[in-house]
Amino acid sequence: MMVLMKKELFVCDDCGERKRLSSMERHFCENPTHNRAVEMRPSRVKKPTPAKSPKPD
Repeated sequence: MMVLMKKELFVCDDCGERKRLSSMERHFCENPTHNRAVEMRPSRVKKPTPAKSPKPD
């Protein structure tokens, strides 16, 4: 029986690298400039934006 691997576009929020990878696994950016492991997110999942604080009057 042949199993088809579904691929999806993943994005690194730190460096912007985009790769087409298997959607069944977690992926981490391979950019060596990071000092820590950065998980890549599927491009269909929107990047979280920081909440804006109200301006003081």
